[in-house]
Amino acid sequence: TFSGRTSGPKNSKRLSNGLRAEKEDLGISLMLKRIITGTGIFAVLIGMFASRIFWTTEITTLEGGVLTAGVVLFDAVLALMAIVGTFEVVRAMDVKMLFIEKIIALIFPIIVFPIATFCGATYAFIVIAIYDMLTVALSVFAFKNATLESVGLTMLSVFYPTGLILPLVAVNLMSFEALLLVFAVSPLCDTMAYFVGSALRGKKLCPDISPNKTISGAIGGIAGGAIGGVAVYFFSNWLYSAGVLAGTAFTVGALWADVIIFIVAGALFAALTELGDLAESVIKRKLGIKDMGKLFPGHGGMMDRIDGLSFVSPVAALIFCVIIPAIV
Repeated sequence: TFSGRTSGPKNSKRLSNGLRAEKEDLGISLMLKRIITGTGIFAVLIGMFASRIFWTTEITTLEGGVLTAGVVLFDAVLALMAIVGTFEVVRAMDVKMLFIEKIIALIFPIIVFPIATFCGATYAFIVIAIYDMLTVALSVFAFKNATLESVGLTMLSVFYPTGLILPLVAVNLMSFEALLLVFAVSPLCDTMAYFVGSALRGKKLCPDISPNKTISGAIGGIAGGAIGGVAVYFFSNWLYSAGVLAGTAFTVGALWADVIIFIVAGALFAALTELGDLAESVIKRKLGIKDMGKLFPGHGGMMDRIDGLSFVSPVAALIFCVIIPAIV
């Protein structure tokens, strides 16, 4: 016969303990996935920068300039990031975009990155302008089906992430130190934000957007970016002095000034990384999805990895490819 003992306090306690143990096991499994995937991502980045340094076969551009094969490969990986990221964004939009609008967005990174690499910024700007025109003009040719929302989402899919990552082509060409800083800041920011936020907790940063983020964690992330700036500067200088990198190390004329620039840039890039992460969180919340994809187990999709990078990219190009060269 059925006994009511199964609902007693002891059984409830066992059930509670079992659920807690299952939750802990899932947490450990997720952490292992994140560590394994993170190690793989780190290895790919090491390979990218190693090829950037050591693969020095020369390739002539359309404008008569010379690139190394390592630089071209790095741009190709940036293009791949943009292509996969665009696919994830377009897929997330689902029926909100027309099929032809999705195709327009997906083709953009495939075209614009090679043009930016081999033809230069002038040709890239022309392609961007033409794409802008085509996207808006589509509302005329597909008047019955296209909506202002679909056109707007197409524009978003064209420029997020491709338009934001594209300036890294210039950074890749102009400054190894700046390129390394861009890619070093994100993991340092995330790591410091996690540990500082977990230790100090405190007031939430943006509870309506990302409930787990705290103000203390955000400050810790910015501090991590500043530390990363110093580390990248001295590591890059060591590479130049050891003869690993050709050319001359970055300088504006004084060591203290160089260090300050990298501290400020690192902190700024970390803040932009956090802003980019929050911006993507807003998009995901508006679309009702948890992750943009499942490409990286434990980490989500490509966009979940490059959301901060995409916000850092144009500012890095502005600082290291425009402002500092103009001053120096």
